[in-house]
Amino acid sequence: MKINLSVKKEIVLTAKQQKYIEKRLHKLDRFLSNKDKALVVDLAMSDETNGAKGGTDKNVSITIQIPGEQAPVHIADREDKIMRAFNLAIDRVERKLREEHRKQVKDNRTGGRLDKIWKIIRRKK
Repeated sequence: MKINLSVKKEIVLTAKQQKYIEKRLHKLDRFLSNKDKALVVDLAMSDETNGAKGGTDKNVSITIQIPGEQAPVHIADREDKIMRAFNLAIDRVERKLREEHRKQVKDNRTGGRLDKIWKIIRRKK
């Protein structure tokens, strides 16, 4: 997985927060059906008011390019705290990737045992 992290200078992340962010992003690999190919994740964090207090002005933008897909998944969120915005955005990304993964698994399961049974039943008629 390739992670491009872009943090504006007014956002200060501790080492613990950076480790947490990387851990959550690396968990997205489990939604890949082909483990040879890597996700490309672009994460941008910014503060609209440049450090002035108040308001919901912390932005997190996550863009993920899935191998073999044309359009990237793009999620943006805005909250009063940067980690809250990140958590909401990454939860939405996981939900979207889980949805896409389930569709792929469902498509791959055609031709299974039930399909064979239905073919036998249809032949008998």
